[in-house]
Amino acid sequence: MERDSIFEINSNISAVYGGSLSNKYKGIEAGVLLIKPSMETYNKLIEAMNSDKYDLRMSDQTLINDYFVKHDKINYLNEKWNRLQKKNRNINGAYIYHWNGSKPWNNRNIIHFNVWNFYYRL
Repeated sequence: MERDSIFEINSNISAVYGGSLSNKYKGIEAGVLLIKPSMETYNKLIEAMNSDKYDLRMSDQTLINDYFVKHDKINYLNEKWNRLQKKNRNINGAYIYHWNGSKPWNNRNIIHFNVWNFYYRL
């Protein structure tokens, strides 16, 4: 799959499948989501958020996962679309490298700090 072809996926929701051992969660990684725009889906998500029927322990991630598992089919993307730095420090092959740990622009001792800091400040 070419990088731009991600926008050609015909699905209401696409995300990388993952989870968190510490939060006992298995489901989508919400750092990178493709959700087809829909006022109907938006209104149903707001309704779900305000109900007590949905899992909210990890905020948006668990709500979105729980809602779409119950009401639609999630298209799971390859991990290279949302490679999590905490789980895989190998940047090779990643289309999106998600710094979900210590941010490189906050650590002067990290390699290429000046480059990271430059883009952070833009």
